[in-house]
Amino acid sequence: MNCKNTLIWPIVTLVAMFILSCESKTGDNDKKDETDTVKTKKDTLVSEQNPQSKAIEYELIANDFIKVFNEKNTADLNKFLHPAYGVFILNNPGAFVAVSHYESFGKAFADDWGPALKERKINGTINTGDLPNFDCETNSWDAEGLIITENPPVKLLDFFKAGVEYEVIQKDEKLQKLIQDVEPQIVFSLYDTKSTIGLFFAKIDDKWYLIYIDRVDPCSA
Repeated sequence: MNCKNTLIWPIVTLVAMFILSCESKTGDNDKKDETDTVKTKKDTLVSEQNPQSKAIEYELIANDFIKVFNEKNTADLNKFLHPAYGVFILNNPGAFVAVSHYESFGKAFADDWGPALKERKINGTINTGDLPNFDCETNSWDAEGLIITENPPVKLLDFFKAGVEYEVIQKDEKLQKLIQDVEPQIVFSLYDTKSTIGLFFAKIDDKWYLIYIDRVDPCSA
């Protein structure tokens, strides 16, 4: 009987079992890490797509703008304007809607209908819903108050083209190009039925901007 072989084989067996056990634990840890990573990515994705989170974000942006709009501090208001797009304002001086463009709120307030815009205040509790519509026959809105609408119908380009066609405004290809570029980026609107004013916001390069103001008086033509 070889004593050396008798002693070596049990030792070899124990070492092999130890190595297999370590590899098994390492594999389990790797799987756990991979599962945790997938779970984290999934949680992040769900959070980003959570409608409630988006609604809260829209309301925060809207409230920030309302505060500075009611104060009419042009320096603070201009922070909401994109340097390339400025702000568009819809008015209806007659039967047709006119689209005006401004690089700053100072210039907007200095225009002919600037004082009327400057006088308006936005107040109330914000709710979510469809873009409110005014019924000229009943002389009433189908919804009232401050209403945030995600992905609202946007007609800025349509109004601009109609204004050019009916010679309410002058043809301006550069301005039309700006509208075509920015209109698809609009994410939500805030409409105040009491003040008859709509605000349309876009998120560009992870920052929120006011793109245009709808201050058309319904059925005034």
